[in-house]
Amino acid sequence: MTHPDRWRLDQLLAWEEKRIALAEAALEALVAPAGEVGLTDLLPAPKRRRRAG
Repeated sequence: MTHPDRWRLDQLLAWEEKRIALAEAALEALVAPAGEVGLTDLLPAPKRRRRAG
C-alpha cells in the first residue's frame, strides 16, 4: 500500500522535521547575509550619469 489511511506518529514527526529543515535551508539560500549583496547591486546600471552642480 503506497498511501495508508493512517500514519504513525513517529513517521509524521520525522516527515515534519525533514520539511522544516528543507524550508530553513531554502530560506538561507534565498536570503543573502547582510552586506554581501545589496538591492542596488541587483538593479541595472544607469544609462546616464547626473551632472554635478
